[in-house]
Amino acid sequence: MRTLLRKSFIHLKDTSMAALLSSIIICSFPVVSYALNWSTGNNIAGIVGINAIAYGGGTFVAGDGSGNVYTSATNGASWSAANNITGPGKYIAAIAYGGGIFVACESRGNIYTSNTNGASWSAGTNIIVPGNRINAIAYGGGTFVVGDDSGNVYTSNTNGVSWSAANNIAGGNRIWAIAYGGNTFIAGGDSGDIYTSANGTN
Repeated sequence: MRTLLRKSFIHLKDTSMAALLSSIIICSFPVVSYALNWSTGNNIAGIVGINAIAYGGGTFVAGDGSGNVYTSATNGASWSAANNITGPGKYIAAIAYGGGIFVACESRGNIYTSNTNGASWSAGTNIIVPGNRINAIAYGGGTFVVGDDSGNVYTSNTNGVSWSAANNIAGGNRIWAIAYGGNTFIAGGDSGDIYTSANGTN
């Protein structure tokens, strides 16, 4: 328990006198300690930022700003060496896991898939309208859903092998984040906009 002392002054007035009353109010309240039990940082990418992380099949997969992916099957205690899957000048923008497959999205629209818990990856397949960038991906109900910075979403129910044509849901505004739960996809866009879909298609 912690004790807080607060001193308040009440000024009393009437026709014959003025008095100053000083009083001490003692309040007791519990102090809650929220322990943030995080480990010391484990640098796996040098000075390059980690942009995306996903978990599935007992493995974490992280992607960085130079197109490298790293894997950990030890709950993040140790990581594989960098594995560049995009080539130079590109970065991993988003990663998701579903149906036994990791799908990594390179910022300029290339999609890479892995069914070996991130150990090996398919060649990139570009799915987006030229000039756009991928910002988000989620998996649910057997479908991957990707969102780009022009408000388009793309879906795949073939484990990332083939993708639908662009479906603009945000009128040109960016799709920044996508999540799935309760049989619903939710996408977050510019200016606080929220879009919902039962299947990612409509």
